[in-house]
Amino acid sequence: MARQELLTEAQRKAFYELPEHISDRDAIRYYTLSDEELKIIRQQRGAANRLGFAIQIAYLRFPGRPLASGEKIPEYLVQVIANQIGIIPSAIHNYAKGRDETRREHLSKIRKEFYFRSFTIQEYRELAQWLLPTALGTDKGYLLVEALIIEMRKRKIILPAMYAVEHLAWAVRERAQRRTFKQLVQGLSPHQERQLNQLLYVSQPGKQSDLSWLRQSPGVVSIKNFHELMDRLEYIQRLDLPLDNGREIHQNRLLQMAREGSRYSTQHLSRFHTLKRHATLMAFLIHIYAFLTDQGLHMSEKLIGRIFNCGEKIHKESFQKDGKAINEKVRLYAMVGKALIEAKEENLD
Repeated sequence: MARQELLTEAQRKAFYELPEHISDRDAIRYYTLSDEELKIIRQQRGAANRLGFAIQIAYLRFPGRPLASGEKIPEYLVQVIANQIGIIPSAIHNYAKGRDETRREHLSKIRKEFYFRSFTIQEYRELAQWLLPTALGTDKGYLLVEALIIEMRKRKIILPAMYAVEHLAWAVRERAQRRTFKQLVQGLSPHQERQLNQLLYVSQPGKQSDLSWLRQSPGVVSIKNFHELMDRLEYIQRLDLPLDNGREIHQNRLLQMAREGSRYSTQHLSRFHTLKRHATLMAFLIHIYAFLTDQGLHMSEKLIGRIFNCGEKIHKESFQKDGKAINEKVRLYAMVGKALIEAKEENLD
């Protein structure tokens, strides 16, 4: 069976090998020995065995795998462990030159004393169930493998070969994808499936597909663009698809699939297997319907604001014009009133 690879060679090395250098913070985090561990370490015969035994504990903690036969141990790790148990670092050379059987015996004892587990079918199933919620939110292989390894370290599950971890992450990702696809197409009738397929095809020469039309940008705020936006919303509504199917799907995964539906060519989408094609188109329609609705509300607010501002301007201009006429009439009435008062005063005299 072909390996299911999710990582680059450099990424595998980063997960499985010890780094050349490590910060003091990480050294304390990964390699501080507990009182219980120190007690068991001191029971080993000879300085070399005590140091080698302690370093094997360190390896199982981080990176989470056993010390390999003949493996070169980083100097910083030897120094950190040697300082804690009061042994000179050079004692490790005698451990490395010793019998490989001793290393295996120490590993067996550490597993028994500190409850480290091998990666068996039971652990595979446990981790697959644990990883599924994460895989429902992302299909990034690196993130899934990273989550697995961190969890395996927490559970004291000894890391197997990296291809086994990658295969587990790949299998769970496939399971999550199938579940997501099925959720998106749940309840689709044969007629609705045909409608989804029809989005990819051009009905007349020289025209564009309905999918390409739906993908178009809403454009600037204008009455024309607002009506075109409404046309697209009404088109999606007429399809009468179960757009609520997206509610139970992780938003990161839904958005990722919607982006695929908006980015891939119609030819590319048509080559997807049926379940994936329909699910991708459903994710796109769910997203674009919400997006166009938001854009429609935004555009309508802007248009209403323009109408209000235009009306206010007309009212202001009209008020200023009427105000000028009123002022002229007031001045005329004042002049007439003044003349009448003056005439009356002259008659009285």
